[in-house]
Amino acid sequence: PALTDLAELCARRGVPLVGDPGSGLLTPNRALPDEPDASTWLRGGVSLVTTCGDKLLGGPQCGLVLGRGDLVARMRRHPLARALRVDKLTLAALEATLHAGDSPVRRFLHTDAAELRIRAERLAAWLRRSGVPASAVSSRAVVSSDGTESGAGGLPSAAVALDAGLAARLRQGQPPVLGRVEQGCCLLDLRSVPSDLDPVLAATVLAAATGSGPVADDPPTGPAQPSCTAQPSDAAQPSCTAQPSDAAQPSDAASPHPMGWAHVPDWARRTDRWPAAGWTPQLDSETDPDEATLQ
Repeated sequence: PALTDLAELCARRGVPLVGDPGSGLLTPNRALPDEPDASTWLRGGVSLVTTCGDKLLGGPQCGLVLGRGDLVARMRRHPLARALRVDKLTLAALEATLHAGDSPVRRFLHTDAAELRIRAERLAAWLRRSGVPASAVSSRAVVSSDGTESGAGGLPSAAVALDAGLAARLRQGQPPVLGRVEQGCCLLDLRSVPSDLDPVLAATVLAAATGSGPVADDPPTGPAQPSCTAQPSDAAQPSCTAQPSDAAQPSDAASPHPMGWAHVPDWARRTDRWPAAGWTPQLDSETDPDEATLQ
């Protein structure tokens, strides 16, 4: 039944209606037009709305109860409220989140896909120059409270496509990198990666590809040279093939890039543990990164 029908039925019978959208979205968001939010449910006649302080709200992990004052007061007086109440640190973090007006979650949701594409092309170009075949591809970012795609197939995004064999090594690296394997490629979607961590991401991928990063299993006997490229076929599916690369290895220097790239953090620079994790992007205006779109 529709939410409005339930609200009308409960109003006639004098029964409170409790709804749990669960996502932490308090008001409608243009980036997620199909995601339920607390304000719309309350206007629709729901007596109490329970939702999360984390997830799409982007605050601390906690629960929120919104709705009729008399019902909220009744819950507040219940003996269980004392056992279930959050501490002052959680309340302070929640208050800061609500007053800030911005959060990493909100920035990730509203980042322009074109900006993500530029970052993916730069990362892929640097990895190729460092001997790791990679491609910049279009992607769809999954955003919802239940792990399924919201709206018409998620948010448009961009990703760096690597060989699927790198997925396990990236998960076991330091820091761990969680990509998703799709159509035989390991995709590193950049929508949830802050731009200032691009150097760290590149260093981690290079360490995983060359077997020089600290991982749980034994490194391969030789440097891996995976490649994920779009090949024409009847099904228009990308295929992953092994290709040798003569690209020069990066140097130790971490110089600023004229296009605004930040220095690699000290803790992510080349060390004895990561002998091949230097970050020296050397791109120019004539760089022609791979153009591939996952269909």
